[in-house]
Amino acid sequence: MLVRDACAVKITPDTLKAYAAEWAEQQRLTHDRDAELDALRTANTALTQKVRHLEERAEKHDIEHVALASELVRTKVDNEALQDGNESLRGQVEELRKVVEGQPAEVEARLREEMERIMQRNIEVQNENRALEEGTEEMERELVATKMLYAQ
Repeated sequence: MLVRDACAVKITPDTLKAYAAEWAEQQRLTHDRDAELDALRTANTALTQKVRHLEERAEKHDIEHVALASELVRTKVDNEALQDGNESLRGQVEELRKVVEGQPAEVEARLREEMERIMQRNIEVQNENRALEEGTEEMERELVATKMLYAQ
């Protein structure tokens, strides 16, 4: 019955050509679809590799970023310490500048005091010398007078 029904179907060469064309079109579409799928798989593999590569680069950049951020923090801390030290040194420089600016006046005052003391001592020595000279002259007069008396 199946064979009878199959034989009862009338297929013309045009219908057969249409079926053949339809089958060829389906084969072509299947082939195109398979080629497109292969191309998409290849593109997907390439994109997956590119994503992995980009993720690795992003991870490296993250590590580098963390290292740079740590270095920046460390540098800021060092910079603040240096600024504190710099301020301290500026204060010391200012104090030393005041001391240095005051020293000429202080040295001059000390020099003046020393000069006055030396001059005073010089006057005392001169007075002592005069007194000794006067004493010597007096003794010479007495010696001369004594010699004169002795000579008489």
